[in-house]
Order: sequence, then structure tokens, then C-alpha cells
Amino acid sequence: MSLAIITNQHDEHADMVIEELNRRGVIFYRVNTETFPVDSNFNLRMNANAVKADIQLAQRFLPLEEITHVWYRRPLDPVPDSAITDTQHVRIVVSETTSLMKTFWYLCTNAKWVNALDSNRKAREKGYNMYIARELGFQIPDTLFTSNPIEAKAFFDLHCGNIIMKPLDLIDLVVDGKRKTVYTNKLGPEFLDQLEGVKYSPVILQECVIKDLELRVTVFGHQVFAAAIYSQETELGKNDWRQAIYSGLRYEAFELPSDISNKCLEITEKLGLQFSTIDLILTPDGKYVFLEVNPNGQWVWLELATDQPMVNAMVSLLTE
Repeated sequence: MSLAIITNQHDEHADMVIEELNRRGVIFYRVNTETFPVDSNFNLRMNANAVKADIQLAQRFLPLEEITHVWYRRPLDPVPDSAITDTQHVRIVVSETTSLMKTFWYLCTNAKWVNALDSNRKAREKGYNMYIARELGFQIPDTLFTSNPIEAKAFFDLHCGNIIMKPLDLIDLVVDGKRKTVYTNKLGPEFLDQLEGVKYSPVILQECVIKDLELRVTVFGHQVFAAAIYSQETELGKNDWRQAIYSGLRYEAFELPSDISNKCLEITEKLGLQFSTIDLILTPDGKYVFLEVNPNGQWVWLELATDQPMVNAMVSLLTE
């Protein structure tokens, strides 16, 4: 077998998996996408008689037909040569390189993908994966996806203001030269004064679910690992545990009931995925409430915190 790992140069997950791949003697190629088109490149030639395609990495050469497995981990945009400074030219280089890159990935039709490109893109849409979760019998919170201020106010009033707001996609902003992430936030009465802003960009509004703890479930093929996240022990993490991830947040390996574990396997398969991370809430009265699926979520920090063998599970999945 020959495994292509599509990621970037600073991916800790890939680093740890590669260590185990080396231990097992697995042949792999790390494709750091930000090295294209300067230090790495693609070549594709086709005519009536043949198709020839290969990837030239800094020190290695990878013919397309040799790729049997692909881990689509965490690619970044291509980075143009520093000599290209014009903004429009930079945009063109990134667009053209990305287009050729996608062509290569779509040509890997005989490879096993973790995860397939189209499945990844579809599964990351929060409204879609929540719809599928509901169809499979997960309990979900009352949720409104809207860009209509009237609907937003009605939802706010229905829940007596006890709602949260979160983005439909991961939003990173640069503020005063620092990267900031938009997290889930509890809304207050001032939201009613800002309702008109909803018409300019859609939002997700959701009833507040009382939490005993939160769960991050990670699915590797047919293996399921769950970790309890004690977000309610912190002030920063009460609404979004990611805000407290560097503030002493406590984690623990957790055994899911078999029906919830099976539902996690079901939704992963239904979304066409081999790997997924799933966020749940466990309420004080023992209910498991679905929040979302991330088809390419982070998990290494949970192995380090809970000592669950996730790297081994990923390597096994990649080499099946």
C-alpha cells in the first residue's frame, strides 16, 4: 500500500500518526499543500493513448497510480512565490493551484479515502448533519437557522431569551493583528437591539440546554471513543468549552450507552464518512443531546488527556 497524507507542515495529528506509521513500516507520503506550487508541484498529461499523473514533492516522487489510501487531514491554501506581490496575481495563483490540486484528488478514484472530499464538504454543514441526526433518532435542541430578524425575535421570545447564537461555519477574524475565533455565545436582552443585523448574515439560534457535562465522541471506522469534557466547572467554557481548552479544562474517558454509541456509528456511515468527531451534551437528567458532527475534527489532545489509543485506531483505519 501507499498512503498520501494531505495536510500542512504544522499538523500535530499528522506528526503523531506518522510516528506510528514509521513504527509499523507503512509507506506514506506527506503532502503539505502550502508548499505548492513553489517547492512541490503536480504534473498531469493525458491524450488518447494514456494518462500520466504524479506529484513531485521536495525530496520524493509520487505517481498517482501508486496511491492506494488517502488521509485528507488538514490542508492549507497554496502559497505563491514571494516574488508575486500583486494581490490579484496572488489570488490567481492560489485559485489555479487549488484547482489542479482538486483535480488530482478527484483522480484518486481507486484509493480508500479518510474522508472522501464530497462527503467531507457535505457533512460539515451544521444544518445538514443535524437533520440527519434527527432522522436517526438523536435528541436535538430547538434550533433556528435564519437571516430573518422577525423569525429571530420570535424564537428569542419563545425561549424567554434563554438561547445561544453560533456561526454556521468556523469563523476566524484578525483583530489588532491577533487571530480570534467566533465562539458560541449566550445571548442577552441587548440582542433585541441588534436584530436588524441578522438580515445581513445568517445565524444559528438555539435553545440553551442545561449541561451536566459535554462529550466529544471520535469515530475511527468501527471504533468509538468518548471523552467527558467538564465544561461547567469553568467560567470560560460554560457556553463553549473551546474557550477554556487552555485553562485547566478537565477531561475523562467516558463509556457511552450502547444505543448512543451505535447512533454515532450510524451517523458517521450515513454521512459517507470513515472518521468523524461528534459533540453531545449530557443533561443532569441523563439525556444525550446532539449538537453537531465535525468530519475533520481535532482529537490528539484527547488521547493525551485520557490515554485512549486513538493514534493506533487512526493508523489501523488508514491501513485497512
